Amino acid sequence: AAQSRLNTFAFQVHLTELALRQGDTDEAFRRLREWEAKLETLRPEQRFYPQLVSRLVRACTRGDDGQAQPLLTLLADGRGQAQSTAYLLVVESLERSGKLPLAKQAATTGLGLYPGCDTLLAANERLTHSLAVASAAAAPPVPTLQLPATAEETFRLIDEALATDSPLRAREWLRAVREARPPWAKQQAAALALRELTLEVLTTDAFSSRGRVLGYLELFHDAADLLPLVTLAREQLARGHMAEARMIHDALAGRTSLPDSIRRANEALALPDDLAALATSAAVALTALDDRMTRGNYSEAEQLWTYLREKNPAWLAASRIELAVREVRLRFALDQRPQALAAFKGLVVASGASRSAAFRLVRDLRAHGEPENARLLAQETVRLLGDDSAAAKLRQETEAPLPPAP
Repeated sequence: AAQSRLNTFAFQVHLTELALRQGDTDEAFRRLREWEAKLETLRPEQRFYPQLVSRLVRACTRGDDGQAQPLLTLLADGRGQAQSTAYLLVVESLERSGKLPLAKQAATTGLGLYPGCDTLLAANERLTHSLAVASAAAAPPVPTLQLPATAEETFRLIDEALATDSPLRAREWLRAVREARPPWAKQQAAALALRELTLEVLTTDAFSSRGRVLGYLELFHDAADLLPLVTLAREQLARGHMAEARMIHDALAGRTSLPDSIRRANEALALPDDLAALATSAAVALTALDDRMTRGNYSEAEQLWTYLREKNPAWLAASRIELAVREVRLRFALDQRPQALAAFKGLVVASGASRSAAFRLVRDLRAHGEPENARLLAQETVRLLGDDSAAAKLRQETEAPLPPAP
């Protein structure tokens, strides 16, 4: 491709797609790691398909459905670009990866847009049958891997899978350790947790893996246990995964009792403050947040939102309401309902402009395709304000039938 002066980035994306179609999820993940960091260099109109492949690979490599929502949100937001072939790729890849409920959900969504697509109809029928069989019969026990006799050999196998970007194999070994509970597992808790954390960082976005990193820092405080985190951040930085590197760096920097050697090593990463330019004014910051959410880059939007809260620029207090409105939208997009309700409560309980913004947010959500979220916020408004007539009217609005689509 390079010799023919073709687009090598597109070539890499389609090689990743080919691996998914062949059912080789580990190979797809290895391919993804070669080009994923370049996504942000693309123009907005060029991003949909590479983002779709990226989120699909991550959904297939996860041990749970932790990456499902970003994938489904991208499909929902990209109606004009998510054609039936894109839905079919998603459905069949998830099915091959054993994600049957998620594949069924994607097939149902696709048929809502393309009800006459024969291949989607066939896939949906096949998934319906498979799920019915699975629920009707007791699933046989899944055989686990035979663990080596020593912790050292077990960790060597896990590290080998991680080093070769084989997340499914690494996950199988880690699950085998958890299920078998070998005698050495308790003494090697930090080493085991570190490898689970590494797998999380490799297979999810920075926001999703942040909780795992923070949990590790709560449990382990010795320099020997923390130095591998700095090494992991350095590896992510070398591979162009700035968001993951910064997430680990910031998590370490936020610890007040960090050993001096680890603090120095963390500072030596010398990460550029690439968000500083976005915090110069309210207009710049809010526009950047809106742009990231519009493009479906919710983890980056959360990173920017956290950065603004931590840096607390001089303009932040005057823009508190606008920032809170965006936080509610962001939390819903990240499927963080409790946090969304908490942010919304801060808007509603204050009177004046803050409450007006809360009411306007509810109406905007309903008007822009989020009627369930709008209804939930309206109910929360009534709960918080009691007999307030405006709150009751707002709830009535959200419970009224939606007008027919044009």
